[in-house]
Amino acid sequence: MTHSFKIIDDGFDIVDKITMMIRGALNKNTAEGLKYTADKNKVLLECYNNYPNTPEEFPIWHNTLMKELNEAFERFEITPKIYT
Repeated sequence: MTHSFKIIDDGFDIVDKITMMIRGALNKNTAEGLKYTADKNKVLLECYNNYPNTPEEFPIWHNTLMKELNEAFERFEITPKIYT
């Protein structure tokens, strides 16, 4: 069985094709980062809207908030000034 391959001259050299692949990967990473940010923003807004009514509820709320913030900081490799 013989396979024949047709070489298509699309006007792009190998460097152009590699550059396009890298840009495509970066765009995918950017899109994933934006989706993560939007989803995390919804969670943080919900947390904000559930601010406790009593001082006794505050520690649980604060722990939840810090867990969410720390996940975002870790995802984007951020060290906030409050931790330095």
